[in-house]
Amino acid sequence: MVSDSVQFYLDILTKETIADGAQVSFTLVPLQGKCRHCGQTFTLPEFDWTCPNCQGKIIDVTSGKELFVESIEVE
Repeated sequence: MVSDSVQFYLDILTKETIADGAQVSFTLVPLQGKCRHCGQTFTLPEFDWTCPNCQGKIIDVTSGKELFVESIEVE
């Protein structure tokens, strides 16, 4: 999982620094798409970006690419 990889590399990069022991947490947003042919909005499966309504292949990603830092806590 991506969050495990990020935490792994954060641990390496912050070792013996003031940020040693820092942790990250993620809230994953499902990948959503909208078909350009019929306008259907649907959750995008990992490998098949075909519209379940019309079988169209031209899909715009409408959510799931976001990255927001919600908060940072420092002691």
